Amino acid sequence: MNLGNIHIGVSPLTDRIYLGTVSKRDSSTWASKVDCTSTFIGALMDWSPPGTIRMVTDNRGNQYEIEIRKVAKATGEQP
Repeated sequence: MNLGNIHIGVSPLTDRIYLGTVSKRDSSTWASKVDCTSTFIGALMDWSPPGTIRMVTDNRGNQYEIEIRKVAKATGEQP
């Protein structure tokens, strides 16, 4: 598998995470994509379960702190 051909992005319209390939003619256009939001969130939770804080570095060298907290469900149920 060549990761250079695979891209991950977030749609500002749907607020969903997509995985796919981009057009060879226009790198700002998806050639094909699938919604991987639930899979991505599941992998994130496996990588850093609730109650943990992770330091991460992006491709530009910027560092961030990610904190995962479990919150009450919308029905009012406590975590």
